[in-house]
Amino acid sequence: MKTWTYACLIIGVLFFVIPTGAAIPDTIELSTDTPWLTAGSKDPATITVRVSNSTENTPLPGVTVDLRVESTYGTISPARVVTDGAGRATALFTPGTKSGNAAITAMIPDGSLVASVDQPIDHAVPRVIANWWCSQDVIAGEKARVIVWLEDEYGNPVDNRNIAEKVRFAAGMIEGGTGGVFDGGKDSVSVEVDENGCAIVEFRVDTVAGENLIFIQPPEPIEGLCIPITGVGGVPSTITQAVVPASGSVPADGKTMISLTYTLFDRYGNPSVGQDLWVNATMKRPGQQDKRESRLLVSNSDGQVKITYGPEDSIGRATITATTAANSSVSVSQEVEFTSTEPVNMLLSASPQTMPSRDVNDGSVSHLRAKVIDERGNPVGGERVSFEIISVNCAPYVQTREPELVTTWAYTDGNGSAIVDFRPGMFTTDRSEEGWSDTATGTAVVRATWENVTRDIVLAWKNYPYLSVETEVSPET
Repeated sequence: MKTWTYACLIIGVLFFVIPTGAAIPDTIELSTDTPWLTAGSKDPATITVRVSNSTENTPLPGVTVDLRVESTYGTISPARVVTDGAGRATALFTPGTKSGNAAITAMIPDGSLVASVDQPIDHAVPRVIANWWCSQDVIAGEKARVIVWLEDEYGNPVDNRNIAEKVRFAAGMIEGGTGGVFDGGKDSVSVEVDENGCAIVEFRVDTVAGENLIFIQPPEPIEGLCIPITGVGGVPSTITQAVVPASGSVPADGKTMISLTYTLFDRYGNPSVGQDLWVNATMKRPGQQDKRESRLLVSNSDGQVKITYGPEDSIGRATITATTAANSSVSVSQEVEFTSTEPVNMLLSASPQTMPSRDVNDGSVSHLRAKVIDERGNPVGGERVSFEIISVNCAPYVQTREPELVTTWAYTDGNGSAIVDFRPGMFTTDRSEEGWSDTATGTAVVRATWENVTRDIVLAWKNYPYLSVETEVSPET
């Protein structure tokens, strides 16, 4: 009796473990009913899992399946499902605040079958310009790339994976210019965002150096933005130079220098800013070896480079050449000279040369000026000059006082001038005296002597009204 009972139990267990004709699951499928979800929304997608036997093409009920998803993208509920009579089971996937592709995985607990599906999650409504970039200084007439990044309220890029939002760019005007343009010569363009949430546009700045403005209008409700781009002068196309003194000649006195100012311009006439300029100088002196110098300088915000050359304490000629580093064909040269300061000549003048006689004006005087100069006409100071009256002629008129020099010598000053005063003669005022006249005139020859150089000048004085001219020059150099 016991033996039979045990035998029946054993047979019953065998029938439970291996049911006759049971199919083994070998296929699992996973799908979503929603093409796109929106980050931050509460609208879920239905995720459906189907388990079957491919050999018999039979759906398998009662199969346990685990569902998983990365939590940053959202949640799935329930996380464990059992297939129904059609071999199907469903769960709800609710998105989080992160956009992208949520990889949802379905797996039988023993790991023998695994399936996955990507649930696309779009960004939320655009809320902010996260960042923008462009070159702040661009060569006039050249292109600049402008990039604008958009994000939603959760920090997701506003990309083009589902719907491509557009950003409008418009060019502003600058004073004195025509304004920059976008590709195709347009004043404004609308550009779709890319897969990274960037709107990218090429902008050609104005050919006139200065500030260019770009107005950016993203999708609502994002506020617009205005960004500046500064157009600067490009590669030098021309160069000008200004020399002080204009003659390019100064005395070799050990203190006087020559100033040169170079101005660089690009092909549009803009000052070329921040450009390298080579300045080379070769000095030639009699009986000496040539002296060569070279310097690399950079143009300032006005496209200018300013230098001084000298001083020199010996005579010589120098050739100064300026050449732009970026364009060697743009070059200019100037010959300058440092001349001897040794005196070589003297000039003599008087102011006035004709004056009232002292009987008309007792304070009447003429300033005699002897100017000692070097070979280039530069004044030489510290030279002694002598003065003398070598002849007087007032006939037939009677003088009661002869003309005279207040001093008979003087040293040249910083302007190279030795100055002495000449006082004219005085005619008789006695109408009854023989030789009286109301049109009396006298003359004198005054001589100035410096070393072996002499200069004479004729001075005149009158006792009647006449036109008198006095001269003054400033500066005297």
